Amino acid sequence: MSIRRTRQPNFAALPDEERCPAAVDAGWMQAPTLVETGVQVPVVGTSFHQHTIAALGGGRGPNSTTNGLVTAQLVVVADGPYAGAVGVYVGGYRVGSIANDLLERYRPVVAALAEQGRPATCRAVIVGGQYDPLSGSSLNLGIALLQPGRPAPAPEDAPFLAPVCGLGISVSADVATGLDGFLNSRAQRHVRRCTGVLEAEGRGGWSLRLDGEMVGPLMAYSHIDLGRVQAAAAARQPLSCMVRVIREPARPLRVMADLPV
Repeated sequence: MSIRRTRQPNFAALPDEERCPAAVDAGWMQAPTLVETGVQVPVVGTSFHQHTIAALGGGRGPNSTTNGLVTAQLVVVADGPYAGAVGVYVGGYRVGSIANDLLERYRPVVAALAEQGRPATCRAVIVGGQYDPLSGSSLNLGIALLQPGRPAPAPEDAPFLAPVCGLGISVSADVATGLDGFLNSRAQRHVRRCTGVLEAEGRGGWSLRLDGEMVGPLMAYSHIDLGRVQAAAAARQPLSCMVRVIREPARPLRVMADLPV
């Protein structure tokens, strides 16, 4: 799956839809306030907000399927017929809601952040879509949040880069031996999740560090311009990402960096 960088949404032609107070920018290069994972949690009710989602620039084009990465904001609806629901907004515009069976998990977390004066945000992908050659736009679009099964506030050391897809890290035998002890488990099958930092190398390459120690170079990153991301985020964040150290029977130890590719 490749991620298309969404352009600045053109909301000028949108109908007068429900707006979110204190709206958060739709761009994805800002630190989330909710824990993120590579799991996609579908947003419900997106069929009522197709024009809004299409304005974000994601969905299926005439020749291929691409996905847009955005920042979503979650807000507990205070009044009206849907009071108590958790609305999902992008760029201040409603794009759907959290499903009813997940409400009891999300509502207290979103409400607690609001009481602290912090918006509840996470990255989301624009999914699906059928290209309509007559209008030149995508229809039947959806939104999926990059969220774990149980939402929680993001810790201070939460990864900055959105965990959309895992890319391998080239690991030497000596480093693999050290990382095997880092797993702190004797189980034959074990995964440890942690936060790493990507650093630029010569000739456009990138390498991963864990706890300040060099792990190895990123094997491939053809679908993300990390230099552009670094330039945009340098004043605020290191290029930290979610990392998985993976031990499996009869396989060499693996390290995966979860990135927005």
